[in-house]
Amino acid sequence: MIRILIVDDHRFVGSAFRDTLGTQNDFLVVGAVETAQEAIDWVRRDPPEVVLMDLRMPGMDGIEAARHLRAINPAVNCICLTAADEPLLVRAFFEAGGRGYVTKACRPSEVFNAIRQVVAGQEYVEVALSQRMSIAQLHRTASASPFDQLSQREFAVIRIDLTGTEKNDAMLGLRLGIAAKTVSTLRHRAYAKLRVASRAELFQLATRWGLLDVAGDLRLASA
Repeated sequence: MIRILIVDDHRFVGSAFRDTLGTQNDFLVVGAVETAQEAIDWVRRDPPEVVLMDLRMPGMDGIEAARHLRAINPAVNCICLTAADEPLLVRAFFEAGGRGYVTKACRPSEVFNAIRQVVAGQEYVEVALSQRMSIAQLHRTASASPFDQLSQREFAVIRIDLTGTEKNDAMLGLRLGIAAKTVSTLRHRAYAKLRVASRAELFQLATRWGLLDVAGDLRLASA
């Protein structure tokens, strides 16, 4: 029996996932929570085989949650189930320790397949999304996103900068578990790699490469 914890800040969605997963005889949904912190507390107390979670949640997002969960218990398999289909976010999730990535547009059977394959020790990316990423790889030299060159920590700082959820480097550092001075250094390195000199230029670049929508919201925020 595969024990699964659902993490989604929309209670109705979480309930629907519970009902759908409950149709499978080898799945047992042990609970449904609405925040990453609740998921972390649950894993510390009673680790499931799989944490199936959204990307956008109050407070900590799914990428940061995956990083924390991996540190707490590497045996727990994090699978992202989200509306966001941006390859940059897929890579960030896997770099943070995620094991699977599927979108809410896919069929339930693909979610079932992702869970079983991940528990069997494999990584899984939704077929349609994986095909898109493979095709993009063929043209990587000509059209690679400049954000691809950022390290995991550099991208984490830039991602939070784009959301504007932390007021200063001290708060941002506290969220990432690093010093404020380190935050400043990582931002400086990221700006140099991206060839931007200000936050306004960063927003323009992020919008151009599809990381932000036309309203200036991080695409992660639509997850």
